[in-house]
Amino acid sequence: MKIRFVALFFFVFLPAALFAGTAEEYGNRGAAYAQEGNYELALSDLTEAIRLNPDFAEAYYNRGIVYDIQEKYLLAISDYSRAIGFKPKDAEIYNNRGIAYINQGDYELGISDFSKAIELDPRYVQAYNNRGLVYFGQKKNSYAISDYSRAIEINPKFAEAYYNRGVAYYADKEYAQAWVDLNEAKSLGVEVDPEIIKIIDKALGRSK
Repeated sequence: MKIRFVALFFFVFLPAALFAGTAEEYGNRGAAYAQEGNYELALSDLTEAIRLNPDFAEAYYNRGIVYDIQEKYLLAISDYSRAIGFKPKDAEIYNNRGIAYINQGDYELGISDFSKAIELDPRYVQAYNNRGLVYFGQKKNSYAISDYSRAIEINPKFAEAYYNRGVAYYADKEYAQAWVDLNEAKSLGVEVDPEIIKIIDKALGRSK
C-alpha cells in the first residue's frame, strides 16, 4: 500500500496593481504562471523578483515550490531555506522543506523540519501526518501511529491520516484497527485497494 505525504503547495500572492515592473508584480505574475503550470515562465518572473528584491521571502518560497514540483529538490531546499531566513516562524515553509528533504533521502532533516513546524503550530495536522510517514518508513510504528492519531484528534475528517494509520496498523498485524481506519479513509474519499480489505476480513475471520 502507498503512503501519503501532504504538501502545502499554496502560492503566495501580494496585493495586485497595474504592472510597472516591481519585484512584487513579477512575484505575483510568477505565482500566477506557476498555478497555470507554466513553470519556466514562473521561474523567470520569480527569479527577476528576487533580483529586484533579494529580501523577497514570498518569491523564494514560491520558486521553491516550482522547483519542488519539478523534482529539483536541492534547489527547492535552498529557496525554502532562504524564505525561512526571512520568515523563521512560518510553519508551512518548514513542512514543505521537510518533504523536499525526505525526497532527497535526508530523513533526519525531514523529521527536524516537521517537528519545527509542529512547534510553531501545534495544530498543524499535515506536519504530524508527514512526520508519521517518516517514522513508519523507519519502522518506528508506535511513533507513526501516535502522530497520525494526533492529526486525527485535531481534524477528525483528515482522510490521509486515517489511511496512513490503517497502513501502520496493518503492518503491525493489528487488523481490527486497520479495518476501521481504512474503511474510514474510504468513506472520506481515499481510494483503498479492495484486495487489502479482503485480506483483513480473512484475517479477522469475516470472509465468506
